[in-house]
Amino acid sequence: MLKTAFRNFISALMIASLFLVSPAFAGQKEDAIALVKKGIAFYKKNGEAKTMEAITDKGMLQKGDLYLWVIQTDFKKKAIVVAHGTNKTIPGKEWYNVKDPDGKYFIREICDKAQKKGNGWVEYRWAHPRLKKAKPKVTYLERVNYLIFMCGYYKID
Repeated sequence: MLKTAFRNFISALMIASLFLVSPAFAGQKEDAIALVKKGIAFYKKNGEAKTMEAITDKGMLQKGDLYLWVIQTDFKKKAIVVAHGTNKTIPGKEWYNVKDPDGKYFIREICDKAQKKGNGWVEYRWAHPRLKKAKPKVTYLERVNYLIFMCGYYKID
């Protein structure tokens, strides 16, 4: 009887652990959400031009490895990057049909989620800037009219 109770307890712990967020990612998840909300608040106070400049040209609205990026979309066939916190060459580029290394149209998924829910998370694989290879990435998104503010982090130990 004691063995069965112990076995059931261990099984319950294993199942519960599947639903927990790794502590290493918990802080990044909260920080990504906070950074997106901070960017949106900056946008509402200062307008689009100043916000995109603050993100792209001035490197504002960053925290450690986390940075904002913003796309302008029609939610159907267009997703133009209008600001990017670490790469000044990306703004102005059309990304609706960009795929990750596994062939996933993650920008389409971002646009779809933003249109239907207003915010959420999208997972995909992307080139890690230091490791120079594709790694799992999770991006938080939030819609403000035709703009989608985003911040993501890599899921690596």
